[in-house]
Amino acid sequence: MDLPTIRDKKIAHEITLRIANVITRMIVGGAQQVSLLAAGYYRDLGGAEYHLIFGPDSGPEGDYHKEIAAAGIPYHVVPELVREVAPVSDLRAVAALVSLFRRLRPHVVHAHSAKARFVAPLAARLAGVPLVVQTVHGWSFNNAVDKRRPLFIQLEKMSRSLCACTVMVSEQDLSEGIELGIIPEDAVARGRVAIIRAGVDLSQMQRLDDEERARFRQSLRVEGDRAVVSLVQRLSEPKTPLVFVAALREVVAQRPDVGIWIVGDGPLRAETERAVAELGLTNHVQFLGLRKDIAAVLSASDVVAHSSIREGLPLVVVEALAIGTPIVATDVGGVSDVIRHGINGLLVPPQDPAALAKALLATLSQTEATAARVQAGRMSVEPFSARKMLDEQTALYTRLLARRGITMSEPTTRRVLS
Repeated sequence: MDLPTIRDKKIAHEITLRIANVITRMIVGGAQQVSLLAAGYYRDLGGAEYHLIFGPDSGPEGDYHKEIAAAGIPYHVVPELVREVAPVSDLRAVAALVSLFRRLRPHVVHAHSAKARFVAPLAARLAGVPLVVQTVHGWSFNNAVDKRRPLFIQLEKMSRSLCACTVMVSEQDLSEGIELGIIPEDAVARGRVAIIRAGVDLSQMQRLDDEERARFRQSLRVEGDRAVVSLVQRLSEPKTPLVFVAALREVVAQRPDVGIWIVGDGPLRAETERAVAELGLTNHVQFLGLRKDIAAVLSASDVVAHSSIREGLPLVVVEALAIGTPIVATDVGGVSDVIRHGINGLLVPPQDPAALAKALLATLSQTEATAARVQAGRMSVEPFSARKMLDEQTALYTRLLARRGITMSEPTTRRVLS
């Protein structure tokens, strides 16, 4: 049977849910991880069909292209969908997406990341898609701190107006959106905005046992109980790896035995490597590059740092809590939604190497307080599980489609996802 368009609002019978998830690039990052988790969830959920749509670009951060193909996820690459503002290419992207949506005929188009959120909702409306949703993983204008900022604010307003619902991953982004007039103050009450926390698959966050941990550390030339401080994040803006490196000067001065792992890649890697060399820290720091064994890296670390000036909700913070590794993070975006300072982790101001160094050293030296925070952290992660996130997302789709007279079939199977 044909799937409905906006013109077929009053369909009473139950049908299979078809979702088109659109994201600008499938590089290594939080929004991309959420999209992959959704792909696995809906793949194994009876009564659902999920299509992943993205542009062709990769980057030094790495990407998930091979994982997508290997997992058998239905995907579609749109060559015109690019990150930078390019009016001609952007119009072509809208046209390409309209054509794709008319062929796939999804019930839901869900857009993630800035450019996809600007072009996909417009294309979905033109194609007659019944329901258009977007998730804001941090506002686009916070990445455009130059004269383009007013343009991006207007684009955010347009995108919000084209979507039946805007999903926020943090209270901070919601407050900022209301303050700038992007989101009406009554939008949550009217169901036009929902907060759904970004989540991780907690079943995959298994800590290494002592023997496995020792072997892993030895494989990276770390012997015995030498303390390891890790930075696990993309080496690109708005992350601030140079702030972390500046903090290391004091950390190493007080703890000359410490080892440092910088995990990730990106445009700032070369500059970060130069900063490490200029501070004479080369013998302490290992650049591990892109790693897919993040749970093992976190398990083998004694403290994990996260350094940034802007965030939605960084998943590595949740992952560190779930694994049981102490976390020190900058207090930006949705980080404080996850970390309660002094309770399950430590928060520091952004762009403050001295405060970051102090918190890292305190975590290494104050073992009793650190152990208490680790225990509290393990007990605090359930609200950030992938299962909860995707159950809430599916409930949102079902509720909004029901308002349009479209009743979805009940799911028949469920992947074991935590």
